[in-house]
Amino acid sequence: MPTRQYPELQLPFTDDIILDGEAACVDPATGVSDFEAVMRRFQARRADKIIQLTTTLPTYYVIFDILMYKGQDISLDCPLLRRKEILAATA
Repeated sequence: MPTRQYPELQLPFTDDIILDGEAACVDPATGVSDFEAVMRRFQARRADKIIQLTTTLPTYYVIFDILMYKGQDISLDCPLLRRKEILAATA
């Protein structure tokens, strides 16, 4: 779901789902997540600056885990490898 701060984020999920992840900006030269860039995006306040940053410093949502799927809490009863399978099947 896009937000004011990260309008470019579009998550393709339609099920009742809760994900664990974080916003990341990737340095195009190295392909490595750049924490300082994430902070620049996070601290941007003016709408015009945020829109400009969506092209010059795009943000991605890196998903680590799925905690709720189709309204069911799977975080405690379902092993991590199974949750990863469920997550892969939802994309």
